[in-house]
Amino acid sequence: TLNIQPNTLAITLSASVNTICAGDDITYNATPAGYQSYTFLVNNAPVQTSPSATFVAHNLAPGDSVTVLGFDGVCFTNPSTTHHPVVNPIPAVTLTSSDADDTICAGDPVTFTATPAGYANYNFFVGSASQQSSTNNTWTTSTLSANNPVKVVVTDLGCSNTSNIITLFV
Repeated sequence: TLNIQPNTLAITLSASVNTICAGDDITYNATPAGYQSYTFLVNNAPVQTSPSATFVAHNLAPGDSVTVLGFDGVCFTNPSTTHHPVVNPIPAVTLTSSDADDTICAGDPVTFTATPAGYANYNFFVGSASQQSSTNNTWTTSTLSANNPVKVVVTDLGCSNTSNIITLFV
């Protein structure tokens, strides 16, 4: 029979960051080092048991929790405090132009609209050059030349995403 001693060992859990974007990793470290093994749990389900006191969590979702237990000989630690990372969503974005067939004459004005509205920042680019970075989800220009790709990078809650690319025939 296995003789398991009372939970008298202590363990703590630290995270490399507290806030991430969906899909980002968080590195967790258990202290003290030197236990025979560590079991990391996500939402109370074991996801890694090894001699390593480090765990890299991939693809955590909003509301997920991480804890760790240590094992030393015949004793398990009490569970660590629970870490609840803040997982912010990647903003979705679609770019459209005011010209239905994406064909304009030189000097014609065209308005680009990023949807949805309401993100913290919209940075419109022609090629790799930023043209307008603000809370405004529209940008109007009349200086496009042939085959200039236009895109927008949106940022919200520290997370960014790039739209589709529109190349107008001028």
